[in-house]
Amino acid sequence: MVSTVLVVGGVGAVILWASGAFSQPPRQAPPSSPSDARDLLDARYARGEITREQYQQMREDIES
Repeated sequence: MVSTVLVVGGVGAVILWASGAFSQPPRQAPPSSPSDARDLLDARYARGEITREQYQQMREDIES
C-alpha cells in the first residue's frame, strides 16, 4: 500500500519535472520606460481623465 503511493507520487513528480513545471521562473512584465509612462499620461489627459494641473504635476514626476 505505502509502496504504491510512493510509486504513484514518484511518477507524478517525474512528469511534473519533465514538463518543466518547476524550472520556469514566474513571468514578469518588463519595467516601463519613462516614454511609456509619458505616452500613457498623454492619453489620459487627451481623454479628459485628469486635469491640466494633474497632468503637469505627473509629467514633472515622470521626468525627474
